[in-house]
Amino acid sequence: MKKLLFITPHLSTGGLPQFLLKKIQALNDYYEIHCIEYNDHTGGVLVVQKEQIQKLCNNRFYVLGENKHDVLKLIDKINPDIIALEEMPEYFMDFSISSQIYNESRRYFIVETSHDSSFNPNNKMVYPDYFTFVSKFQENNVKSLPVKSKVIEYPVEVKIRQNREVGLQKLGLDVKKRHVLHVGLFTPRKNQKEFIEYARSMENENIQFHCVGNMADNFKFYWEPLLIDLPKNVKVWGERKDVHNFYSCMDLFLFTSRGHINDKETAPIVIKEAISYNIPSLFYNLPVYLDRYSCYENVKYLNETSFDDNINLIRDTICSSKSSLNVDDKDFIAVISTHPNYDAVEETTIKSITQIKKAGYKVILTSHYPVSTKLQSLVDHCIYDSNNPSLTHNFYKTWSYINQYHDIKVYLPSCGSDAYHGLGVALNYYNGISLANKLGYKNVFAFNYDVVISEKDFNNLDVIKNIMQTKKGFFFYDKALEGDTLKTVFHAINTEFYLNLFEYFTPNTYEKFVKDMNISNGLEQFYYNRFINKKKDLYIDYKNNEESFFKNSELNMFSMCEYLAVLPIPNQNKFVCLSNFNNKIDNKINEICVYENDILIKREFKQITKSGWWHIEVDFIPNCQYKVLNTIFDKDKSSIIREISSEFSSIDELKNNGHFIAK
Repeated sequence: MKKLLFITPHLSTGGLPQFLLKKIQALNDYYEIHCIEYNDHTGGVLVVQKEQIQKLCNNRFYVLGENKHDVLKLIDKINPDIIALEEMPEYFMDFSISSQIYNESRRYFIVETSHDSSFNPNNKMVYPDYFTFVSKFQENNVKSLPVKSKVIEYPVEVKIRQNREVGLQKLGLDVKKRHVLHVGLFTPRKNQKEFIEYARSMENENIQFHCVGNMADNFKFYWEPLLIDLPKNVKVWGERKDVHNFYSCMDLFLFTSRGHINDKETAPIVIKEAISYNIPSLFYNLPVYLDRYSCYENVKYLNETSFDDNINLIRDTICSSKSSLNVDDKDFIAVISTHPNYDAVEETTIKSITQIKKAGYKVILTSHYPVSTKLQSLVDHCIYDSNNPSLTHNFYKTWSYINQYHDIKVYLPSCGSDAYHGLGVALNYYNGISLANKLGYKNVFAFNYDVVISEKDFNNLDVIKNIMQTKKGFFFYDKALEGDTLKTVFHAINTEFYLNLFEYFTPNTYEKFVKDMNISNGLEQFYYNRFINKKKDLYIDYKNNEESFFKNSELNMFSMCEYLAVLPIPNQNKFVCLSNFNNKIDNKINEICVYENDILIKREFKQITKSGWWHIEVDFIPNCQYKVLNTIFDKDKSSIIREISSEFSSIDELKNNGHFIAK
């Protein structure tokens, strides 16, 4: 296991330590992590994140004393593969030390980040191997430096809001009042002074204002006068280890931070946390944000020049906030499984979301591929799970195409085209249904992104809802080649019922059930056998399938089955490069390149807009080395969706792939 050493300027409670904590939590299973705290400013207090980092690192956590050159001894002792500095060393480290860490003969890789937006690139004295910035503004600011970089933002996660009354009572607060929250270190930049003035203007209203955040001695000049003259409707909580309790039950997050030319905001974690808890949020749209948060429907911006306008905005937002009233129809929510890895999938997902929202349902979008901010802005909840396990199908092993002109057979395992995404879809549904249950929803409509329900078929959703008053699930049945199946492309399920029968399956636990039941590992046969002892609780439609039931709608447009193969032509010194696509609609480019002894001899491409196959034929010359590169691009070739490389030096090597015969 490689050694990763973090060097952090300090661990006094705030954004930098929280981001570092999140990194360590994410990387702890993959690296032997060490952490050096360069300056100990805490004095035993303001240690919310520090204590958690110490626990994760155990005996690999170090605090420097007055002699900062000790950091060099620790680096020699640890012998890291990677050193990650949590701030530019020009801000906190003497050049006599940083110049030795960054020496040109170093054996380790240096990654450098920053939590500040005001750095002057002309002041850079030492250069890392790579930058990872927390905001796009930072990357733009130092683009003149000769170092590659990437923006890695603090994640916006789906957090569950607790019952409002329970949460407020836990904090000893009046549930009949509206509650407004500010989170942040008491500093001029965080601007609690303005927050308090809004409270003062609303002192006679049924609203309580709350400040959560530490009061460090070096900012006593700022916070002490504020505490002396607090209005009666402001409660100052100081540093808390349970900030999640505040986010998850209060009615409004009001973040008044402005910053100034020499003390800019960067990418406040508190904004990401508020969005994660789906709490209505008001803050200034500062230039450093680059309009990053406009995609979230629960975010509105304060007026930079009008105090009175902001008072009205606070009133309007808090009074219309559903979080204040706990108003929601908890009978049904839609769970949509997607994998938006190129434009055509994203566009179809948007159509699917738009239609189900027209029908009046909230949406949980669940994916194993990063979801764009555009998609996130369209749904009520979004789940991204990077774990996307792929299986090899144990039933479907070949693809054939035979007519009066051609006889084609592809052996999928030999060509690397037998990958099966059924478990990934199962986990998408599990993640979405689990969240729906935690949010208090009784039932879900669960369906794939290529189910676009027409307004003419909305009444059929009501039919299913009526059925679900007495049943725990609604499925379409299909007698497939492998046996009995329940269709998963669209179904309805009671969340409690589902969670009693399903789990977050791993490839091992999924395949064990398949083996025990002696079935194929196809998801729909898996579903049938998972429910086999509970069929009396289900409504199974044996008459319709999803396309006849939703007869006016668009369904099953994307199978995501693509077979890319290099096939011999029997009894000839020739081979064929074949691509087969099965989506009803599509928009991508397929390019095939053939190399002979490392020289490109053929290069052809085709725009893929629907299902079908195409090929190129190549003469094989004995004693030559061939390489075929088959690449699928997005519609404008801006990104690679999939790529397969095949290398061979004899026709015999291709025989296990199948054959291509032109009659």
